[in-house]
Amino acid sequence: MRIYRRELVNEEDVKLIATIPGVGEVAAAAILAEIGDPKRFENGKNLASWAGLAPSIHRSAGRNLTGGIKAGLQMA
Repeated sequence: MRIYRRELVNEEDVKLIATIPGVGEVAAAAILAEIGDPKRFENGKNLASWAGLAPSIHRSAGRNLTGGIKAGLQMA
């Protein structure tokens, strides 16, 4: 099944994401469909944070405290 052929996502973007080891064309199309317009993110760090892949970091009494990584997207 080639989801990206229906112009839901850009074929060039799918091919680029599919170059990541372990990510095929279907997974790449699903990732892009979930993200929507990637240009809405200022950088990769913001995208990772949105996706729940960046650990939380808090600073208290001069110490950096890191939290865990959220399991998947938190839909509101």
